Amino acid sequence: GHLRGGDGLIAERPFRAPHHTVSAAGLIGGGSVPRPGEASLAHKGVLFLDELPEFRRDALEALRQPVEEGVVTITRSMTTVAFPSEFALVVSMNPCPCGNLGHPTAACRCTPAMLRRYLSRVSGPLLDRIDVRVALGPPAFEELSGGPADDDTESARERVALARRAQSERAGELSRRAADGRACGGARVVNARLEVAVLDDAVRATPEALSVVGAAVRKLNLSARGYHKVLRVARTVADLAGEDAVGAEHVLEALQYREVPGGPGRFGGRG
Repeated sequence: GHLRGGDGLIAERPFRAPHHTVSAAGLIGGGSVPRPGEASLAHKGVLFLDELPEFRRDALEALRQPVEEGVVTITRSMTTVAFPSEFALVVSMNPCPCGNLGHPTAACRCTPAMLRRYLSRVSGPLLDRIDVRVALGPPAFEELSGGPADDDTESARERVALARRAQSERAGELSRRAADGRACGGARVVNARLEVAVLDDAVRATPEALSVVGAAVRKLNLSARGYHKVLRVARTVADLAGEDAVGAEHVLEALQYREVPGGPGRFGGRG
């Protein structure tokens, strides 16, 4: 019912950007006769949530299952329906209610209580399920005026394609070595979907990298989920660099991508 007549098969990956007033049922699906929500309509594509803290808390918390498992399960008295929902979750939010926290020239007008209240709208467990979290400063004039970029689209696409090919080959190797091919996530060959059971074999971390991860677990109070996500991101960083093993520099870069909203340099964290 979401396709226009004559559209046929979907040839492009979906991009869904629901408004922040969307309900939990609208976001993950529901109804007396279960219907898919935005999470399933974004399957194999991108689900973009702009101004994350403005979304309803129950709607955001309902995203935990699809983000973690790639499926939405809806149970009614007479039936249970599972909708696929493997999507790339992309979210954005201001650092504070006024938007100026950490700005190089503009002063933040928020009180500590206002900041705590704003940040508390997004739970720690949901943030813990987001692989990459970075704080972006205001763009420079050269960036706005179309100046030369550090990395052009074609070069980036080539590096990503090579990294994806490496991930696919590695997953195939792990499947052949495992008694059950599902141990590496079946057809889900990207690093984000690697099962914990094969993560160590896939990461191939050096002793120095393991030492850095161990220090991060102790000092940053990483949860088990956070620990595994750091390894997966570090594996991807190494793939983009064309490296077979994950080194300390790849882990350090992955740790930089775990910033906590509310200010630069704040890393997390247990959820």
